[in-house]
Amino acid sequence: MSDKHNKEVLALCPEAFAADSSDADIAIALAKIEFDRGKSALAASWGQKAIVADPNAADAYVFIGGAEQSAGHRKAAKEAYKRYLQLAPGGRYAADLRAIVGSL
Repeated sequence: MSDKHNKEVLALCPEAFAADSSDADIAIALAKIEFDRGKSALAASWGQKAIVADPNAADAYVFIGGAEQSAGHRKAAKEAYKRYLQLAPGGRYAADLRAIVGSL
């Protein structure tokens, strides 16, 4: 996503999620943007909201794990990554996370 698009998402999606907190995809999109911006705590918060909306939202665990890893919480990061791999063993992040889990 472009920076312009990210700004639009950040401006509109929190309100949309507040209106429908059952839409895990909105929370995941926000988690990804915040993670990419280096805001790990916000990324983790949106990831947790996604999981509340849908416990099987695999991508949420990527951003939660990334935030935990950035904070130096290796065990929590590993658990989040393993949960992603359970839910999406062939997912777009699976190969990278398998390597990371092996190194944590």
